[in-house]
Amino acid sequence: MWKYVLFFAAASLWAQESKEATRTVYTYEPNGRRAAAYDQASVSAGGGGSQSQTVTDVNGRRVQLEAVEEKVLSEGPEGRIVERLVKKFDAHGNLTGQEKVRLEETKSADGSSSTVRATVYDKDLNGRFELRERTTTATNKDGTVVRAETLVERPNVNGNLDTQERKVAVTTGDDTKSMKDVTVYRKDQSGSMSPAVRELTETTKEAGREVANTSEYNTASTGKMELIGQKVAQTVKNADGAESQIVDVFGTHNPGQLSSGYDRQLKLRERQLIERTPGPDKGLVESFSIQRPALDSGRLGAPQKISETVCQGNCRP
Repeated sequence: MWKYVLFFAAASLWAQESKEATRTVYTYEPNGRRAAAYDQASVSAGGGGSQSQTVTDVNGRRVQLEAVEEKVLSEGPEGRIVERLVKKFDAHGNLTGQEKVRLEETKSADGSSSTVRATVYDKDLNGRFELRERTTTATNKDGTVVRAETLVERPNVNGNLDTQERKVAVTTGDDTKSMKDVTVYRKDQSGSMSPAVRELTETTKEAGREVANTSEYNTASTGKMELIGQKVAQTVKNADGAESQIVDVFGTHNPGQLSSGYDRQLKLRERQLIERTPGPDKGLVESFSIQRPALDSGRLGAPQKISETVCQGNCRP
């Protein structure tokens, strides 16, 4: 559901002129051979936009997986309302489902507070759109502190909306150093909202280099939060717009290796290598590779390329 909130947050920044972009995502096999995974085309303008995803099937034919049409119902100084219609298809191009998303954003005149609400409806066999989920995010800014609270509601057996999840994100700091604390609350067996997941991210920026250290916690059987993972992302931005990112992912055990006993010590699970290179006009090429540690020595192996995304058109700010 978060994708709708994030999409709308980005959509609210669209310029009025038309923008077009086409992305082709390639995946790589273990032998290094490249194969086209899927294409994504998007067109946006002040009054709405469209997006489509296609994939190449085993016979080499292009098959549509998803089509999105968006239109702006109203827009003004205090916010906007957007409606999206999403059509989903199977591997043979047959329509398998439709959903409608109504996105509503309101904001205060001074910009210190805003509310984003995403309501999702599924189309049933009778052609009616039935409410599936509603997500509301209220954001307030007070000096250097930004607090965002998100409620996820779904219909219960009586058809009334019932809160299933609550997410609180508090960000403090400035452009050079900041801390973000995100806690997700979910219903426990007694029906009460209890903390289930927590993430703490400390970000520092200096001279084109950014380091983000994220610690991940889950609620253990004891009811207390327990450290389960960590990510350290280092990003270097060049003057020409190119970016290099190294993400070290730590966990309590390595992939393919059984843990012995109750060992909560974090170990390096993989290193992700991400390269973003500007293309012609506003194009962009992004490659994604990983390195994994050997089970015997723990030393990182050679990088293995996983995917490459080639974007043509209006891909960069």
